[in-house]
Amino acid sequence: MPTVHAVPEQALIDPATGFQIERSSGYLVHPGTGYLIEPGTGNLVDGRTWLYTDLRWDPSTGEVVNIFAAPEESSSPEPSPTSGSEKRSEVTTQSSPAPVPSATETDLSATKASVDGGTDWGTHWLTRTLVILLLVGAGALYYVKLRGPGPNPVNKQ
Repeated sequence: MPTVHAVPEQALIDPATGFQIERSSGYLVHPGTGYLIEPGTGNLVDGRTWLYTDLRWDPSTGEVVNIFAAPEESSSPEPSPTSGSEKRSEVTTQSSPAPVPSATETDLSATKASVDGGTDWGTHWLTRTLVILLLVGAGALYYVKLRGPGPNPVNKQ
């Protein structure tokens, strides 16, 4: 009896990017990392665990960037003035005072500094433990209230 050799399925290729398409989800597979590219956002997802990574694919440049890394400061070239009037208007705009940050910007920078420099108590193990203990205690009190003594039956003889 002849054996039939299994023919491997051809990989689906996206015509726009040339990337392979993962069959179960329909997401594109980034060739450099092997992660799945979430449609719409460009976030890279681990295909085995379906957890988000801290990477994002930029379709306009084709680069993978870390979303938590500080953006790089690009040095913009100085425009060359072609006439004296443009140079004077540039000088007047530079001599204006710097804008004062609003209260919300100040609050945000203070909050960011406290989170970056200190402990994040929202995800700290001690906070989680206390919340669990509080919930267990509240459940126990509710159970005692429900199961507590009802109307006392008095033995009438």
